[in-house]
Formats: sequence, C-alpha cells, structure tokens
Amino acid sequence: MADPPSGSRPSPTYLGWRYEVLAPDPGPPPQRPSPGDRSSLSSEWISAQREDEARTHRPLYAALAVLGSIALLCLPLWPLRVLPGPVVLSAWMACAAVALPIAVALLQGRRVT
Repeated sequence: MADPPSGSRPSPTYLGWRYEVLAPDPGPPPQRPSPGDRSSLSSEWISAQREDEARTHRPLYAALAVLGSIALLCLPLWPLRVLPGPVVLSAWMACAAVALPIAVALLQGRRVT
C-alpha cells in the first residue's frame, strides 16, 4: 500500500455494515405531567369497569359452583356406599385441580380492577 500524499488525512476503514438512519433523532423525551395535571377517574367509569368484570367472569363463577356441587355431592355418597372412597377422593382432587386455577384467575382479575 502506498503512503498517502503529504497533507492529506487517510480515510477511516470500516469493517462490516453501516446502517443508514432512516428517521432523524426524535429528541428528548417529553416531561412527565405534574400531579395537578393528571385526570381523576370518574365513578361512572369505575362502576362500568366493575360491571364489565362481573359480566366477563360470570362463566368462571358458574364453573366454580358446578365443581363445588360435584364435590359436595360426592360427600354423602361415600358413607352411603354408593361411591367407593378412592373414587370420591379422586373426584375431590380433580375438582380441586380445576377449581384452583379458576379461583386464582378470579382473584387476580379482582386485584387488577
């Protein structure tokens, strides 16, 4: 490689890709609103959210009621010797395995609202 002529600076060597910036820099982020500028929630909006939550969760509450009734129905059938003990125990465990995630989802939804 030949030496560059005197008085001129060598150009930098780039290895790899140089990406072209398609959009200019957006600048500094906007300032956060002061506490006085924030809007307050209206009571109508809060009641509408609770009504919407109740309507959305209605099938989950029905599923919990069905699972609870199945578990309670198995309770008197065991002493009457209609259902054996292992069947009753497995029915309780199945009801608990299905009801537990439903109950957790309902509690989390209530906490979010």
